Amino acid sequence: GKITAEEKRIYKRLRRGREQSWEVDVESEVSFVLTEATAEEYKAWKEEIAKRKFKKPLRKTEAWRYYKEGENYYQEGKYDQAIASFKKTLEQKPETPWLIAWIHVELGWAYDKKGLKREAKKEYKYVLKFAETVKEKDERLLRAIRAAQNKLK
Repeated sequence: GKITAEEKRIYKRLRRGREQSWEVDVESEVSFVLTEATAEEYKAWKEEIAKRKFKKPLRKTEAWRYYKEGENYYQEGKYDQAIASFKKTLEQKPETPWLIAWIHVELGWAYDKKGLKREAKKEYKYVLKFAETVKEKDERLLRAIRAAQNKLK
């Protein structure tokens, strides 16, 4: 029932937030793993771990991959591909409000660049829903939302 070096590495990374996050108190898990445990305690602990759900970090999701792809296309001036990638991001049904807001902001920008003002305004209107939840958490996103608001005037 000894803990392997690989397991210790994972738990050290968990403590620093670099691995998948658990729906439990990571600190107590890490302290348990790093102490000497009896074979029975270790076996029970491993069985409990096997039953848990893991949450995938945003950067490891398909939504994030498509979003970054869309950003790259936008920066290269490939607005049709950017729009397609941002739409693929939305198809993944991301749950992070921050990401959803940015997708719509950048979709609006891409539509604007293509001269599709009606579609751009639709995206800008949609993103206004996030103005209250963003507050000062992400000043850059808040500025983008304000800019979208101004384009609607």
